[in-house]
Amino acid sequence: MDIDEALAFAQENKRGILGSVNADGSPHLVPVFAAAKDGRLLVSTPRTTVKARNIARDPRVTMAFGIRPWVAIAGTARIVTDDLPARLREYYKLASGEHPDWDDYDRAMVREQRVLLEITPERAYGS
Repeated sequence: MDIDEALAFAQENKRGILGSVNADGSPHLVPVFAAAKDGRLLVSTPRTTVKARNIARDPRVTMAFGIRPWVAIAGTARIVTDDLPARLREYYKLASGEHPDWDDYDRAMVREQRVLLEITPERAYGS
């Protein structure tokens, strides 16, 4: 499957399962909202989560979207901390649209210690 097709499917579906690698090599799977931009997937998460810790140690990830049809996107992730909260606002707009109170959103992102995961796809597959 073409990566651009997979990213378009992800942007349309937004809800997915993010898989990262635990320290013992087992998979860690969590539901997330994702947005696609400039050939990458974006996910917001608190920096203290298992997924963030896993990605800091091992950047390999896979995201799956949908059931029938479905798409999986495998690649590497990096934790983005520069230019927050502007980058988190951009992610939110792509994933959910306009927020009713951006100041409240910014405060929540700081309180929750949010970072942005930026996933660079290496391959895509699905049905």
